[in-house]
Amino acid sequence: MVVVGIDPGTVKMGFAAVEGKNLLDFGVIKPRSPRMTYKTRVMDMFPQLVEVLDAYQPDWVVVEAQYVHQSPKTAIQLGVAKGMVLAAATAFRPSSPALTEEVEATAWKKEVVGRGNAGKEEVAAWVVSSFGLAPPPPQDACDAICIALWGARHAAQQP
Repeated sequence: MVVVGIDPGTVKMGFAAVEGKNLLDFGVIKPRSPRMTYKTRVMDMFPQLVEVLDAYQPDWVVVEAQYVHQSPKTAIQLGVAKGMVLAAATAFRPSSPALTEEVEATAWKKEVVGRGNAGKEEVAAWVVSSFGLAPPPPQDACDAICIALWGARHAAQQP
């Protein structure tokens, strides 16, 4: 079962594709210009994400649930980015869209890395040691790899 994990954002978006415990691909999707409005950046990233999903034909798309406690504006913008991910999960294969799931950062960090409050460096170190990657992937991609692995574990438990 192929799972794509997404670390959504309005400036860049991490993605990773896994099949079971095997890492198929990872990367960071960026808009053509960071100077665009957030809505334009998200729309600019949409076709790139659809292309990734089309390439891997995932059964599940797992997106990190956003926890933003400081700024309602940021929360709304991240909600738009997450909505784009959910739309892309339908757009790449409209006749049979991928199942979608959300996961809190503390949940995937605890299950995959071992500590729910693991910091960025700890997540990156876990990814590097688990997959022998050098240099370390960008942080958004590291998060997406772990999100995808969380999804693969949970997808395997489904009936």
